[in-house]
Amino acid sequence: MRTAIVSSMLAVMRKELRDISRDRLTLALVLLMGPLLYPVLMLGMGALAEKRASTQLDEVLEVPVVGVEHAPNLIAFLATHGIEATAPPDDLDALIAAQDVDVALEIEPDFAADWHAGRPATVLVVHDSTRRNAEIPVKRVRAALEGYGSQVGMLRLMARGIDPAVTRPVSLGTRDVATVEAKRGVLLSFILPYLLILTSFLGGAYLILDATAGERERQSLEPLLATPATRGSIVIVRPRDAVAARSAAMATSETSIASTV
Repeated sequence: MRTAIVSSMLAVMRKELRDISRDRLTLALVLLMGPLLYPVLMLGMGALAEKRASTQLDEVLEVPVVGVEHAPNLIAFLATHGIEATAPPDDLDALIAAQDVDVALEIEPDFAADWHAGRPATVLVVHDSTRRNAEIPVKRVRAALEGYGSQVGMLRLMARGIDPAVTRPVSLGTRDVATVEAKRGVLLSFILPYLLILTSFLGGAYLILDATAGERERQSLEPLLATPATRGSIVIVRPRDAVAARSAAMATSETSIASTV
């Protein structure tokens, strides 16, 4: 019994594979769209993202600054890090929401008074956290501001006769021996499982579509549905019923052709 079911299933599978092998368009879609096109698209998008990131890191970053007159030393420090302060527009928040401006700064009016009094001076970084394109400009601005704060803090300690090193009991460094190719491999290993699942489903979709729509194109679907076989057995392709249904369909079509002749 089990042997008969397996043999029937293999017969149906051989028939479907034979039909699929005759359709070159389906084979091209299965072999090109799944294994080749989607990995090329993923690698291409990764290369474009890497190129965009390197461009944003190297170019001069223009940042609208509100209250630039309150912190001239800070503006000069930012200029040494490739961040150029520009005049703020009238509606800064609206332009950031419309994605016309990546990041902006707001310097509080009390910045100079707090700075001279040794109190923390407030600088606001204005940006849209949902924008992926603005991540690198925001990080550049934050890193420059943190560097300015660290430098001013050390100078204040030195002015009071205190060694700034006392605030750093541990000096933490990093030595990364990973190559660029290895780092790319880590990224690829992260997306590869999802890519394989996606391509397997998308590549097999063309085979399933051909197994259903192909029956109609080959004009064998209507005779198959006209057989006494149940619709469920045809849909789920139960081996014995499917083979019998196909045999009956082919016999019916041959009989109708012979009677017409």
